[in-house]
Amino acid sequence: MKKFALVIVLVFCAAVFTQSFAQAGAMRVGPVLAYGLDMKTLGIGGKFHYGITEKIRAAPSAVYFLEKNGFKYWELNLDANYLFTDPSSMGIYALAGLNVLGSSFEFMGVSGSATDIGFNAGGGFQLPVGNSMFGFAEAKYRIGDASEIQISAGILFKL
Repeated sequence: MKKFALVIVLVFCAAVFTQSFAQAGAMRVGPVLAYGLDMKTLGIGGKFHYGITEKIRAAPSAVYFLEKNGFKYWELNLDANYLFTDPSSMGIYALAGLNVLGSSFEFMGVSGSATDIGFNAGGGFQLPVGNSMFGFAEAKYRIGDASEIQISAGILFKL
């Protein structure tokens, strides 16, 4: 399963990076709220979009999850989105990319930490809110040693 996921992500990334960067488009940035279904805790972070072509964009993000039962989590995502519909109305997209998840714990004087690297696969939609921002919601599955489903939503502002 891990090899299959790796092949899917590598093919998607190859498609992204072979596109012409001369058509670089819009940039957007904004806050994001995330919820890990296995972690059962809320995360707060930021997301950035950079249009590579009309249909493909880079979508990196960083999220810090609120501490729960002595556990702390953070993640960095290097995702790419493929837009199936015109984003000027309701945009629907697929996402794939790399994930770095850090975790640490402290319980009764014992502590530890770990960093896991995995892959993201999922999708989402966006809705314009005026001329300079849009709201989005997405769901993704993190594939790796710390696999889980995560849902997130936020607002991105045009730069």
